[in-house]
Formats: sequence, C-alpha cells, structure tokens
Amino acid sequence: MIRRLILSLLFTLASLLPCQVYASLADIRVLDETKSGFGDVLVIVQSLPNKNEIFRALTETNGNVPRHDLKPGLYRIIATCPYGPCVTVVREILVSQEIVKIDLIVKFKPIVNDFTIYDSGSHLRIKVLEANGSVSQGARIIVRDEFALEEHWYSTDINGVAIIGIAAGETSIIVVVTSNQLEAQTLLNDEIRNLQKKHTQLAIKLNANSINEDVK
Repeated sequence: MIRRLILSLLFTLASLLPCQVYASLADIRVLDETKSGFGDVLVIVQSLPNKNEIFRALTETNGNVPRHDLKPGLYRIIATCPYGPCVTVVREILVSQEIVKIDLIVKFKPIVNDFTIYDSGSHLRIKVLEANGSVSQGARIIVRDEFALEEHWYSTDINGVAIIGIAAGETSIIVVVTSNQLEAQTLLNDEIRNLQKKHTQLAIKLNANSINEDVK
C-alpha cells in the first residue's frame, strides 16, 4: 500500500514537471536538376498543423539555407523563385530528434519562345558556348531593355542555340544564366541590325569578357 502510494506520488510529481523538448537542426539545400546549388531561391518553412511561418530565407550561391532549429512536428517547406523562372516546390516533412537533411530539387520553368510581339526582322540567332568550347545546352537567356520594362526569357536547345527577339529601345541587354554563372552584355540595336544584315550568328562564350561574332 505504501509502495503504491509512493509510486502514485512520483507519477504526479513527474506530470507537473515541464517536459524538455529537443530541437533538431534543419539542414536544407536547394539544387537544380543538375544537382548544382540553386541560389536566390526563397525558402519558407511553415508549421503544418497551424500554417504559422517558422522562418524564411534566400539560398546562397551553393543553394544552402541558413540552419535553423526545428522542434519535433510536422512542417511544410516551400521553395520558390522571386528573381527568376523556376517551378515552385512544396514538400511536407516530419521532424523527430535527429538532424534534418533535406535536398529540394527545383526545376526551371519551361520557357516558350514567343516572337509574336516582334517584327520578322527583329530576331537574332545566339549560340552559347562553355569555356572549353562545347555547346551549352539549356542555358537561360534573358533579353531586356535598359530599364527592364520589357523582358523575355529563352532557353538554348541541344546545339546551344536560341533565337531571340530584340527588346524595344536603343539598347538590348543580353544575360546568359547557367547553374553557376551569369554573363551579361549590352548591345546597341544598330550593332544587332548589322549582325542581322550579315546573317551572322552571335556566339557567347562563358567565362569570356566579350561576345564574338560567329559566321557559321
């Protein structure tokens, strides 16, 4: 009887003590389809039961998110691109008391070349080359005017080629983006018209400081 009373008392005391909840370290990375780090992706972590936001952060160059502690429970992770064309990814996770390591694969949005807003003489063929001279398949090309009031996205084909439309205005800014590099060049529209008259293909070589003409 005394033993039962003591056990009951200990159980009551234990129930009154605060429970220590251990937090898990969340190690989240965002990668593109080539498994390279995807920078400038906005990652939002929410509590799944009540949808409260726990934290949000932009990935750095290697696709890493600043580490945060998460208590055990259900969470939702949202990865989206506020600065570029990628497909938003939503994933639910269950956190226990172990280190949480999550790799999110974020795909680029399919880019459809739409030239209907341009006249037939305003197209330009561009070939993107890697530093070693090989073609750069799937490189993204942004064509915009000086103030980014008009902007269009393209993607190179298996031969590293894209046919772009020329932005309105006196200059066109051509930006080539790969998984780990960005190259930008400003061209006067007179220069572009001259290339068009010569039926000259423009070759952009990554890691180069200039854009060179390619007469192939």
